[in-house]
Amino acid sequence: MPQSHVISGLITKRAELAGIVLQAERALAKLKEDLAAIDNTIRLFDPDSVPGNIKAKARRAARYPFHIRRTILGVIRKSGSPMTISAIAEKVAIEKKINISDASAMAELTLKVRNSLAHNATGLVRLLNEESGQFLWRIAG
Repeated sequence: MPQSHVISGLITKRAELAGIVLQAERALAKLKEDLAAIDNTIRLFDPDSVPGNIKAKARRAARYPFHIRRTILGVIRKSGSPMTISAIAEKVAIEKKINISDASAMAELTLKVRNSLAHNATGLVRLLNEESGQFLWRIAG
């Protein structure tokens, strides 16, 4: 059979996907068990409640699963001089192999950098205001 390598590859891929489906089904069954346990606990505290009427809420997955705070601090530390938020975001993107030509990804990453720096400004980093009106960040100390 001249195309046996194609069939072999498809069989391997199908087996792989079937395994993923089995794992997903097991995970779904576990989640349903957890949900039933929570429903029972709710009923213990409020026998009149109907947990099934509680509206489901989707959880948004993080686009950047890495620890951005540590990466940001490392980028600033390595630079040795104060940096703008956009420069920090660009270095983080390069370090984490994020496409810097993707404008929406960079806008989101820049926002994450800004938020992270604002929350960490209590001692780890310092904000400097240059005469040019540009804000620069550096490691505190």
